[in-house]
Amino acid sequence: MKNFFLLLMALTFSNLVQGQVRLNLQWNAKTSLYEVYAISPTTQKNFPLGKAKVGVVVPASAPDSPLKVQSVQAGNWSDIKWLAKPEAATTSDFHSLETSGGVINLNANQPLLLFTFTFSDGQCREGVRLFNNGSDPGPSAKGLNQLDFSNSILGGGNVQVYHSNVSNSGTTCMDCPVEFTVPKLKKQS
Repeated sequence: MKNFFLLLMALTFSNLVQGQVRLNLQWNAKTSLYEVYAISPTTQKNFPLGKAKVGVVVPASAPDSPLKVQSVQAGNWSDIKWLAKPEAATTSDFHSLETSGGVINLNANQPLLLFTFTFSDGQCREGVRLFNNGSDPGPSAKGLNQLDFSNSILGGGNVQVYHSNVSNSGTTCMDCPVEFTVPKLKKQS
């Protein structure tokens, strides 16, 4: 019985370690869409991604309306709640994009596109990023009205598998400088 218990604990610990999912948000200049990806350190086929929420922080200059979301993986994602310029962070608006989940296939260290979104006016804005659990204002902060914008991803058995964000300093709208060719000038006589 003791060996069975140890084996069960080892398998549970192994699954928890393997289930550490990171999130990444990028601006795709070719499609003019913001993209949110899940990244796992291990390959996990038929992974049961349960209820999940992804917090997105945008500049306060963005439209005060829900984001336009297009689901790609893990169920139907939607902008469930948003809050403009709370007292605790007057230069930002907060959005919570949520899904009830679905089965996904994760390949080790390969980003899996979960969903894309745009603002209601379709414009790109600098500095769009994921919510930073533990450092961005929590539900009890001034003006957040007990609304929770933290990231959370539940795996099979309602186990928390969200780990952290990757490259989360905020998006830029142009990922390369504009290039143009200057014509050669001919010397006139």
